[in-house]
Amino acid sequence: MKRGDIVIVDFPYTDGITGKIRPALVVQNDRDNSRLRDTVVALITGNTNYVEEATQCFVDPRHP
Repeated sequence: MKRGDIVIVDFPYTDGITGKIRPALVVQNDRDNSRLRDTVVALITGNTNYVEEATQCFVDPRHP
């Protein structure tokens, strides 16, 4: 996988037992993606309830 790819991940809940299948954006650099076992991704959601929080990044699909 490469930086910028959209992937499907099994994202675990904090209980460590259950989780949800979610789309995610690969944000880690390509060099580390090829040499490390883990990859850093950002979860993608349609929920805009928390868009003003510092941990969120709103991407408007109407603007490429």
